[in-house]
Amino acid sequence: MDNNSGCSVTLKELVNEFHLEEVSGCDRLEEILVTTSDINRPGLQLAGYLGFFGSDRIQIMGKGETEYLAQLTPEVRRERLDNFFKCGFPCMIVARGLEVFPEMVEVSDKSGIQVLRTNEITSRFLSRIISHLNVELAPRTTKHGVFVEVHGEGILILRKRGGEERNRP
Repeated sequence: MDNNSGCSVTLKELVNEFHLEEVSGCDRLEEILVTTSDINRPGLQLAGYLGFFGSDRIQIMGKGETEYLAQLTPEVRRERLDNFFKCGFPCMIVARGLEVFPEMVEVSDKSGIQVLRTNEITSRFLSRIISHLNVELAPRTTKHGVFVEVHGEGILILRKRGGEERNRP
């Protein structure tokens, strides 16, 4: 029996699967691993609250987060983004093809956190990526055996791994 409980997906795989645009800091896509299907929309973090933050989660910005950042001065926007990106996370994905602020590109380059973009609507993209990650990161068990049908019923005959056989008298 083989159990792969340490599942992960690279950012490169997600870029290819969802046709994401590489905006900034994308030189390490093969190295960055996503290990959870949990996703975060960083409204509170962009407002300055950084408690109870899951740094293993992909961050997704939609229209609400973008509109909030647009109301800030460039200096305050840079400070909020800098503090947020210091928390560390796999990547930031901007949905709806929305503008990526120059301050975000600057902070991305400084922190080494990738910024990606999709043209999809935020809620639709969230649903698709969570579903994809749930499948890709699901624990799997492999058993060696043979499945046969006898009179319409399925029978699974299992053997020890490696085909170990017992000598019978």
